Amino acid sequence: MKKNYLVILITACVLAGCISTHMSNTPTATLENAMEVRPGVYVTNKASVLPLPTSGYDIYLIGEWHGQREVHLLFLEYLKILHKNVGLRDIILEVDQVAERQANEYTLGIISKMSEGLYSRPDRIDVLEDVRAFNETLPNNKKIRVHLADIDYPLLRIHIHLQNIQERIGATAEDVQIPPLDEFKYWSKNKMLALVDQLREATDDDSIINELETVRPSVLYFIYGGTSISQIREETITNNIQYILKELDGAPVLALYGAWHARQTTDFPPEYRPWAQRLTELGINIYSVYSTGISGQYWYQSPWCPAGIYKLNMPPDKIYFGDGSTLSDIFDNASNYDIVYVDLQLDANTSLRYSESDTDWSEILDPNTPIAKMFNGLILFRKATPTRDSNS
Repeated sequence: MKKNYLVILITACVLAGCISTHMSNTPTATLENAMEVRPGVYVTNKASVLPLPTSGYDIYLIGEWHGQREVHLLFLEYLKILHKNVGLRDIILEVDQVAERQANEYTLGIISKMSEGLYSRPDRIDVLEDVRAFNETLPNNKKIRVHLADIDYPLLRIHIHLQNIQERIGATAEDVQIPPLDEFKYWSKNKMLALVDQLREATDDDSIINELETVRPSVLYFIYGGTSISQIREETITNNIQYILKELDGAPVLALYGAWHARQTTDFPPEYRPWAQRLTELGINIYSVYSTGISGQYWYQSPWCPAGIYKLNMPPDKIYFGDGSTLSDIFDNASNYDIVYVDLQLDANTSLRYSESDTDWSEILDPNTPIAKMFNGLILFRKATPTRDSNS
């Protein structure tokens, strides 16, 4: 009789939902928590709960598809997490080095407006707005500092940088003659580089010397043509980040750069390697994650591309696991979630590959190379929205 009573009681509890018929290790999560749907693959609606690493790296790097608001918000959330957990205070953005001083003045609240004339990619100003707002919540000794490691381009920004450097050097550079831009643009390469040498001889300040070592390749980049000599740019960024890391004496940084630059393994000739690969080969520990929307729109502008809103073409069925399943299956089976994170360092995901096709994926990924060789993680948004409107 007792046995029959126990069976009846258990049956009643199951029907009432007191006892789960699922396995005990089945993930249970709200829409705002990260839920693991297969080994090392998480879905969520909240970037701040993604299980991203917070220790063991010199550089935490988000490789972005430019101009997506969701990626910028991810960067801000990661910054807050790293700041809280390890005291990270320094960020590196893909912006001309000439703007570094003004970027820090803006994010620290010293000035109220940025000059877009200093920027080859104005959507970075949108990131600085977020950092400025975050800094307003922090005490002075914990505020975020901005580092800019890129070359100056086009010539206007080289000219502005030379003028700024001369002003900061002071009296010992007073006799150096910097002509107006209308005259400077007709100077030969050798004449421009001689001007850099004159300023170099007038200072022993290491930070200014570093900046002059950015102006020098910037001149070569301008003279020889931007798109054909990416090696000059990657080498310059590499040198500048090494300088930043040395100055920080072991403190980590968080970087936001185009995903092309964030790849740690490529089949390129040595001179064309992205800066993340160069630094990895030098023994610097980098956690690099590729982040983009798979659909939607993005805002973009560069010296070689007019400002505007463009459509994304990143079909998730072109990214597949070793068992034949695709990222499209992940999104379809988690229809209530908008963010998918793949931990590419986990053995179960090292087989993830890109299936070659005429899509935007081909701008970054190599179908012959497992994605885990290029990046440590992959964060995808179901739909991206542009950082700016069509009139920006």
